[in-house]
Formats: sequence, C-alpha cells, structure tokens
Amino acid sequence: MVMGPRTKWLIVVALIIVAAVVASLFIKFFFVPRSPPAFPLPNVVDYGLLYCNDDVIIPSNTMIILYLHPHGSVEVNNVVIYVSFPIGIINETLSALSRLTSPEGSMIIGVYVNGRLVALDNKSEPVMSLINTVNHPYFRGNETMNFWQFVRVENATSIDTTFGVGFPTINVTPSDTIAVVIYSAVPYALPSCVVNSEVEEVKLMVENNWIGLLPLRSNGTPTAEQLYEEGRYITEEPIIYIVNVSKPIQGLPQTLPTNAKPYATGIAPSYAIGQALPPTMKVSGGS
Repeated sequence: MVMGPRTKWLIVVALIIVAAVVASLFIKFFFVPRSPPAFPLPNVVDYGLLYCNDDVIIPSNTMIILYLHPHGSVEVNNVVIYVSFPIGIINETLSALSRLTSPEGSMIIGVYVNGRLVALDNKSEPVMSLINTVNHPYFRGNETMNFWQFVRVENATSIDTTFGVGFPTINVTPSDTIAVVIYSAVPYALPSCVVNSEVEEVKLMVENNWIGLLPLRSNGTPTAEQLYEEGRYITEEPIIYIVNVSKPIQGLPQTLPTNAKPYATGIAPSYAIGQALPPTMKVSGGS
C-alpha cells in the first residue's frame, strides 16, 4: 500500500515521539528501511496536531514563543514543532552557521508549563539535518526522499524536518498554559496554518483526523471525534511571538520571557503534542 505524504509524516512524528521518551529528552529521528525486521509499533495519542505548509520566515538571533491551550484534562510527554528551510534562505542560513564556533546550540527548543521550564533540547537537530542533507549525494535538486538524514526534500523548494523534546508525563488542564520556545542563531521557517481562531484549528484537526490514536486503526481509540466530543484536545494560539536576542545564548531562561511581541497573527505553526504509549503490537515493514 502506498502511503500519502501526510501519513508518512504522521508516522515519522510518532516514531520521533517514542524515541524522545526512550532516550530521556533526546529526540532521535527514525525511519523504516525497505525490508526491516519486525519492530514494535509505537502508539501515540496526539491531543493537538496541525500540519500545514504556509512558511513563516523566522529571522536569526531570535526566540519565538508559541502558546498552547489545553482543553479538558490530558496527559502529555512530548512536543514536536515542524521546521523548514526554504531553498531561498538556505545560503543565508549556512552563512550564519559559518560564523558560529559550532553548529551545536545554534537552535534550542524548550517547553514551559505555567511559565516554568520543564524540558529542553539544545542539540540543534534541524540545523544538523540541514547540514547533512546539503552535503549528501542524494541532494540533487529533484524530488527525492533522503532516508539517511530523515529529511524530506520536496521538489527542491524546501528541506523539511522537525524539532522536538520529550519529558516525564504531566497532566495538564484548562487552567494550565503551555508555551514552546525556540531560540535560533540562524534563519529558518515555520510551516504554518492560516487560521483566525483556535476554533478553526479544532475543525482542521477533527476533519483531517490529525488528533487521536496514532497509527490510525479501525478499532483504535480515542479517535478525533471522541476527543472532540469529550472536550480533550490542545489548541495553539494563532499568534507567533518573538524576542530579539542581542548575542548568541547558551540556554533558555528558567522562566518564560515576558518581553515578547507579536510577530505574525492569524498564523498557527505546525506542531504535535501528545502522549507516547508503550508499543502493543509488532509489524514487519515493507516498501
């Protein structure tokens, strides 16, 4: 059976989430090779997920803040943000990287709950994936899938990857506020959805079955409809907030910055937040 692009990327996100939990805060990309042995099939319940393609360019030396709002009581242990490097800014990104002493630490992601930092990853996975991809012989300017770097190249218009972080499972309720902060010393883009409200986000998530149990199974629960009817989901405020940074930083502050200003409104960057569950079945992969 041939998988569509959305299904492939949902599976990639699921595998990233499971790796985050197993590796204790270290996100590792994983993709099924052509004829692999049997492997545990991950189970992930996504309470919030958007997957859109309107790129918003984020300048270098900035922190962006994304606010997520829980609806109902849900347990989460991972957050994934989609990141893109459009072909038009790759030279600028690589030039900015060349001025750094090391690419590590050039991108940092953190998750704050009620203003306090609960998880952080400073391994700069998106930047490392960009470097590996542009240096790889598979990068030829044609539509291709780079299996080794786990980065998708679509018609040579962009290099798409993800940036995620796992953390011990926590329960969040409508009284809690989740914020995701990404610091970057280099320019990049956030694939985003053009929406005017969180109500529009929920509609997209339910209509596209983006939330619920992943992988999708005929008898799998909860489904997108069930989560919606139960009022248990997580939406994103359709505003990107930004903080300009005067010089490179080594880590994120322990408390959420308060000097952020709106950078783009009516925009919700693509993201996934949910809970990774223990695998319950095994499958053998194929082409």
